[in-house]
Amino acid sequence: MVRTWRRTVSPLIVCLVVFVTALGPATPAVARSQAITADASPHVGYASYIEPGADGKLWFASPADYRIGSITTRGVVRTYTVRSSDTPPTSVAELPDGTVWFTGEYGGELIHVSLSTGAKLQSIDPGCLATNLKAAPDGSLWFGCAFVVAPYGAGVGHLTAIGQLVTFPMDPQQCSPPPGMGDVPIAINQAGNVWVGCDKAIAMFDATTGGTTRYRIPSLDVPGGIAATPDGSVWVTSTFNSTIKRRDPTTGKISTVASGSISFPEGIAAGTNGTVWFANDSNNNIGRVSLRGRLASFDAETEGSSAITLGPDGNVWYTGARSQEIGRITPSGRVTTFSG
Repeated sequence: MVRTWRRTVSPLIVCLVVFVTALGPATPAVARSQAITADASPHVGYASYIEPGADGKLWFASPADYRIGSITTRGVVRTYTVRSSDTPPTSVAELPDGTVWFTGEYGGELIHVSLSTGAKLQSIDPGCLATNLKAAPDGSLWFGCAFVVAPYGAGVGHLTAIGQLVTFPMDPQQCSPPPGMGDVPIAINQAGNVWVGCDKAIAMFDATTGGTTRYRIPSLDVPGGIAATPDGSVWVTSTFNSTIKRRDPTTGKISTVASGSISFPEGIAAGTNGTVWFANDSNNNIGRVSLRGRLASFDAETEGSSAITLGPDGNVWYTGARSQEIGRITPSGRVTTFSG
């Protein structure tokens, strides 16, 4: 997610990818060229989004620096600057075939990166504010969507493996965007369905039927991140009341599993051995919680930790936007940081 940078700069209008309504045919995208160059001196910058990619790398987006980059599990950083005044990248994902996509801040854009020839930018309908790109195992991309035109709800978007572009608006009564935020957090479960963080609720979008099931959580105060774990649980951070909530896959019950020493949790990710990791933006630490609610905290050794993900090496990786670093934490809690 990209919330940390927005708080320090302005409530930005996030890039989006809006293609068509839920059941309509995909609209052909209009492509134009945009320069992107490799940085001679790579630097993480104010990274606020990170996702695992291919070939043992992770990709990150640094909108304040107009930069995307990759980092290997050994800490080798490569960065690329987007040479445009209107497309600071807010989220990034790499597909299994090695192609890289990112969302741009303004203008309704999903950008396909060619690191050798520059970026190919597709201009789409600007009615949806999109971010939180996620690569799916089938070679497609999903993203969260906040609609700024009627019906003004949240939704999800999908770039299929064959290049079809489509958005699925949700009924605002079922799922509306978190108040005051442009980004809608999403997570993909093992069945290929998409979980969405909404205002006072979470919702599951069925990728097969197109249906939405909503689960109301009155105490959910701005979902900073959402994660789906292999056991079927769904976890969500409630940023403004500093709690972690979990939906039980068997009973459907949603309960608070962690609170107290947590302070403004944002990103959340499934770890190994049934654990979940989350980033505490306010007190600069990384938290780990078990299914039984056992909580552990670790000094992030970075400032402004917001985005977090499980890396291909089994370690947890996170951004430290204010200290311009990326952190890696092992399952045992050993922390290493990288800046470039």
